[in-house]
Amino acid sequence: MSQATLNGQLIQDGGENCTVHFEWGTSTDYGFETPPQGGMTSDMTFSATIFNLAEGVLYHFRAVAMNSVAIAYGNDMAFALPVGSTIPVLLDDAGLAQLLEVF
Repeated sequence: MSQATLNGQLIQDGGENCTVHFEWGTSTDYGFETPPQGGMTSDMTFSATIFNLAEGVLYHFRAVAMNSVAIAYGNDMAFALPVGSTIPVLLDDAGLAQLLEVF
């Protein structure tokens, strides 16, 4: 079992501070959430570490931002922890889970 650090960036806050977190799991239904992080504004980055990951399992995650105006979801991204390794491999070209604009 191992861990991975998920990274995201709030692209646009819509003029109001946002609370952000990640949804993650073994499918695009996710099933788990990281603790919320408040006070986020445009262009700020954030991260959360998830634990007890199994080797050889594909994990999905996406960033989520919300304020009193709207909620926005980042694109689904995936990573795996190869068998025999403790280093997760991101299965996408980008290193950040970029968020949609919040209006």
